[in-house]
Amino acid sequence: MYELKLYLAGGFAPVVDRCVHCASKDSPFAFSIQEGGLLCKNCLFTDDQAIPLTNTIVKLLYTFLNVSLKQVRNVTVKQENIQLLRKILDAYYEQYGGYFLKSKRFLKQMDQLLD
Repeated sequence: MYELKLYLAGGFAPVVDRCVHCASKDSPFAFSIQEGGLLCKNCLFTDDQAIPLTNTIVKLLYTFLNVSLKQVRNVTVKQENIQLLRKILDAYYEQYGGYFLKSKRFLKQMDQLLD
């Protein structure tokens, strides 16, 4: 959640509320690192590396990006969803971040402590 907020502040947050190409809000979606966000089933042809997402993951991405930290008290996320989100956010940051944030390093260290 913090990472997506940092991406937003940095001006490179992914599009997580609609398809980046046609603006469709109809699921299912996949996440495209190359295209910078969600792709609907009709626009998947633009990125053969897009990662298929469940509706749960799409909702989590939207919530993490758009809802304030004060509004979200406790969020429980399954371990497999955490791993997929971690994979997506790390790849996205490598593509668009351009620099290594101290807070990103801190978050990685926190993840390692929890494992």
